[in-house]
Amino acid sequence: EISRDTWQQRNPSGTDEQWETYKAAGKHSSYPNMHPIIQKINWVHFRETDDFEQSFVGLLKIFQLCADYVRQHTVLLNQALTWQQNKKQRKYLLAGEPLQQAQDWLHLEFKDTQPPCCLTDFHCEYITESSKNAHNGKTQAFLAYEHQDLETMVEVRRFLQRDGLTVWSGQTDIAVGDDAEAAISEGIENADNVVTLLSPAFLTSESGQYKLTYAASLNKRIIPIIIQPFQPALLAGKIWTTLKSFQCIDLTVGNNPITQRLEDSKLLKQIRDDAAYVATHKTLLVQALKWEHQNQNPCVLLQGFALSQAEAWLKTAETRKSLKPTKQQREFIRASIQTPPIPEFDVFLSYSRENSDTANKINDALQQQGKRTWFDQANIPEGADFQAEIYQGIEASDNFVFILSPAAIKSPHCKDEVDYATSLNKRCTTILCREVDPSQIHPALAKIQWIDFTQNDADFSTNFNQLVRTLDTDRDHVQSHTKCSQRALTWEENGRSDDLLLRGAELAIAEKWQQQTIADNKQPPLTKLQTDLIAASRQKINAEEARAKQRVAIMRRQLKATIVASVFAIGGLGIFGITGWLSFNLSKKDVEDIVQEWNVAISQYVQQTLKTDFQEIAAFSNFVADRVRRGSLDIDNPESLQSYIWEQSKWMNDPVTSIYIGTEEGKFTGVSNTNGERHLNLVVDASDPTWRSYEVNNQGEILAPFTARSGFYTRERQWYEQAFAIQSRDLSVSSLYKTVVRANEEPSPENIDPSSVVSNENAVVLSLSRALYDPSDTFQGVAGADLYLSKIITLLSNAGGDNTSIFIVESSGNLVASYPEVPIILNQDQRIKATASENPLIRNAALQLWPDSSGDVSCTLDSLPNMQGKAGIMLDGSSYFFQVNHLQDEINLDWCMVTLFAEDKVMAEIQKSYRLTVALLVSALVMAGGLGIYVYRTIRLSADFE
Repeated sequence: EISRDTWQQRNPSGTDEQWETYKAAGKHSSYPNMHPIIQKINWVHFRETDDFEQSFVGLLKIFQLCADYVRQHTVLLNQALTWQQNKKQRKYLLAGEPLQQAQDWLHLEFKDTQPPCCLTDFHCEYITESSKNAHNGKTQAFLAYEHQDLETMVEVRRFLQRDGLTVWSGQTDIAVGDDAEAAISEGIENADNVVTLLSPAFLTSESGQYKLTYAASLNKRIIPIIIQPFQPALLAGKIWTTLKSFQCIDLTVGNNPITQRLEDSKLLKQIRDDAAYVATHKTLLVQALKWEHQNQNPCVLLQGFALSQAEAWLKTAETRKSLKPTKQQREFIRASIQTPPIPEFDVFLSYSRENSDTANKINDALQQQGKRTWFDQANIPEGADFQAEIYQGIEASDNFVFILSPAAIKSPHCKDEVDYATSLNKRCTTILCREVDPSQIHPALAKIQWIDFTQNDADFSTNFNQLVRTLDTDRDHVQSHTKCSQRALTWEENGRSDDLLLRGAELAIAEKWQQQTIADNKQPPLTKLQTDLIAASRQKINAEEARAKQRVAIMRRQLKATIVASVFAIGGLGIFGITGWLSFNLSKKDVEDIVQEWNVAISQYVQQTLKTDFQEIAAFSNFVADRVRRGSLDIDNPESLQSYIWEQSKWMNDPVTSIYIGTEEGKFTGVSNTNGERHLNLVVDASDPTWRSYEVNNQGEILAPFTARSGFYTRERQWYEQAFAIQSRDLSVSSLYKTVVRANEEPSPENIDPSSVVSNENAVVLSLSRALYDPSDTFQGVAGADLYLSKIITLLSNAGGDNTSIFIVESSGNLVASYPEVPIILNQDQRIKATASENPLIRNAALQLWPDSSGDVSCTLDSLPNMQGKAGIMLDGSSYFFQVNHLQDEINLDWCMVTLFAEDKVMAEIQKSYRLTVALLVSALVMAGGLGIYVYRTIRLSADFE
């Protein structure tokens, strides 16, 4: 303060009266008019009586005291004010590392010292709203109130936010244009606790009763707070039933400010009690409801570590008296347990721990889009080898999504994940969530155009849609890349064992994918290991096919070799007798043994070739079934389906003649190969079952109608009915049936009279088809591919020879194919049974094999007459050996192949070989005799000379 003298010096003309007035106003001293906050702060005196230098040093020390805390106070305050000034837009909220730092700052306690500066409501609201946004709207408290109690609600909200708790309130969380009831329901679902502000207005309103009832139905923890006195009668009925088990907080007692009464209450304690259990209850409930709302989307189900945690939580929850699990939670966890683990994933999320909130938000959004995500927080079980689990997750994922931030590019764990993903040629996608130094980005990621989540005003939905579009680009290619990569890695880990090579349909799919990848320069390219696997698999198949063909030739040579050996063994001894060679006779048992070995070679060759060809045909059906099951092919979308089948038909070659898909609605989409030209075949309207074929260009675009056919009911086609009847994931082999071949027909979109259709054996086909199921295991339709009968006939002719006849029958007794070729289908599509064949050899053989079958056959060897491999069939004076083989494998093939050997032709071959062998033997003996005489004479002359 100042004295009268000092005042007088400053006011030379001042009077005593003015001085008294000056003092009465407290202007002579700094204390009377000082702000209370300033009075509390420790002072640094710069009075005239104080040492200036010492005071200045003290001031500098205060500036350094808690400098980081004060700086953060200023930064956060400016950010909060900016957020307020911009109408609280989400793009101004904190996320990632800054949010984590802000939360740590907010919870910092000064136990023994006074804080250098105080929190404001701006700070608390800004940080807690940022946290709520980062957790997809999940909160720790839902405030249930009526509009008349808005002022009290605001005080309660500020109180909770000052403690760092996230809060939902209708005032701040229902946007203009939103469905208020839906927003309130979602807010309750996403909250740990429901804090209800009880007043006469709340207890008498329908809105208040709905909030309480809905919260109770979800087994939420309700914390009632009485903010105004009310009549006890208002608590009657459902409200009392809901609230009676919860302890109320009464704020109507006392005259202190409401903030003080809140501090004195047990509100914070109730919220923090059992917080971990309540938070898990909320998380599982939200997931269960999301699963239910999305028609039990399997992508939302729990797996790995998250499932283990949920199971443990459920066991504990069932023993509790309050806050028990809901029906939805039980069903959700049970479905997760019963569902087999996902072997492959759409997305692997790589991120730094500082960006967990962003990663969680992206993971939840991807699952809602039906994407199967590998997320370490959910997939790594406790106690597992962390790095091994990470590597397996990357191997099993189609896409590697990296969340780019300063912390992520400095993380050694993130770098290791990127290194491994690039070593597998995974498709990498980067998401920028915070500005980074481009020079520090991993080289493999630096060349990739990232998706900037800070753009578009940081609108998550807009930026996320761009991510989904990127992930959906060329899904078939990346899915095939993942599948092939996993097989290649397993093959490599097991020493490149032949047992793990690709075969059949798997190899056909892999080779076609490899060709398309190279031809179209698709990204990512194949790895060397994938290329090695495909090449080794093809080499193995080619070697097996070559060995099968060689085996037939070898058996034919063995026939002659056996005769030669017999001649040397028998005729060679008799040659020294007068009639030895005339008495030679190869026993019938020897001949039967030769025929048996020959038959084994033929049957193995036929079965191996059929298996390879059928698996080639099956490749398309398996490929489509896999895409539909994954949800990456919508067969109800005509444009995308036509485009997909056309692309697949580019690799359609022998033995595949057509590929197609029939839907449950009765629509049909396919591509056929007619004399080297592909045509697109469609039934676009199930109510108009007209099959139309079109000429198309190389891009699959329709140029002109080619032909048409009426009465094409997709669901009545044999290939459809067969697969539909089985209703399994296995392939089904149809009976043979006719396609249509039209001679000299002008292209016309009009219906064709079936009588104008002509048929031949080349128009008879065999279909391999299988049922299609979507991710929810709902039947969608059937995919199939065809093989012309002529392919099988050619195979039989190659396997047989001049001395052999072969025919194949189905278990129904119907002929499938034969060599020499005979008709198998009548003009009215009526099949011919083997026992009724116009070929007498086939007919007589079938009647002897199955005399009491009425045409139906059984390939069980025990059921056949005891004459297999013996000359048991007589026809036109000739006797025939025969063998029956069961052709059966994993594609549900169930055929019998009968091989017939003409005895006279076999014996003629034996006699021919015998005569040649005897001649060779006699010549050898003559030469041996001559050589003996020559040697004898040479020795004798030498002796005489001596």
